[in-house]
Amino acid sequence: MRARLTLSLVLAAATVFPLGAQTVIRYTDFSSQSGLTLNDAVASGGTIMLASSQRDRRGSFFTSAQYDVSNFSAVFQFRISSPGGISDGIAAGADGLAFVIQRTGATALGSFGSGIGYEGIANSAIVEFDKPSDSELELLINNKCIGLGQAVKVGENFGLRITRIGSLHDRITALGKK
Repeated sequence: MRARLTLSLVLAAATVFPLGAQTVIRYTDFSSQSGLTLNDAVASGGTIMLASSQRDRRGSFFTSAQYDVSNFSAVFQFRISSPGGISDGIAAGADGLAFVIQRTGATALGSFGSGIGYEGIANSAIVEFDKPSDSELELLINNKCIGLGQAVKVGENFGLRITRIGSLHDRITALGKK
C-alpha cells in the first residue's frame, strides 16, 4: 500500500462529449467553475487543485447537473506538481487519481489514501491512474474489475488502451444489475 499522502494535483482542462446528443461540456480552463461543484478542492489561476501535498488529503469536483453518459467521450489534462511525501519503499507521493462517473451526486467524495478520493462512492465507474505508465491497469465498475488495459502516453497526453474486456455478464453484474 502506498503512503497515505496525497500530492498537489491540478486539473487544467476537461471536456465531456455525450455522443449522439447535443450536450457538450467544455472547460478550456477553470477560471470559472460555473456548473461545477468542488469538494475539498480549490480553484485558483484557471486550475483546480484536488489535493495539497499534505498527509491524508483528497478532493473531487463534479458537474452540478446530471447528464446521460450511456454513450460519451471524455478528454482531460492534468498536471501533478510537488509530489513529495512519505515513501512506502517504492516511491514517495500519493496513491493516484481517478476519473469518476457516478450517480451519488455532485458533492460525492470518497476516502483518501489508497481510496484515491472515490472509494465509498456507490454506483460509479472509475478510470484509476495509480500505476506507472507501463503497468497493466484494471478497469473497474463499482470496485469490480471488468477489463484490463495499459496506460499510454503520446506527447504530453495520457490515455488507456483497453487490452481485455470482461464478458457482458461480468459487466452487468459489476453494475449491480441482475
